[in-house]
Amino acid sequence: MSTLICHDCGNYSVWRNARQDRNGNQSATCGDCGATVTSSGGTSMGTVTGGMRQTR
Repeated sequence: MSTLICHDCGNYSVWRNARQDRNGNQSATCGDCGATVTSSGGTSMGTVTGGMRQTR
C-alpha cells in the first residue's frame, strides 16, 4: 500500500475532507497547503481531520 503525498508541499501525514468513491478512487485536501490530491487504488493516509467519506 502506497502513502498519499501532496505534490505541492510534500505533506504525507495530515489530511482534511478525505473521500473514497465506489471504484476505490480517493481524494483529500492537504492539511498543510490546501491542495486537493487524488489517487486510485489503496493508499495510506496519516491523520484525517473531519473523517473519511465513502460513496457507494
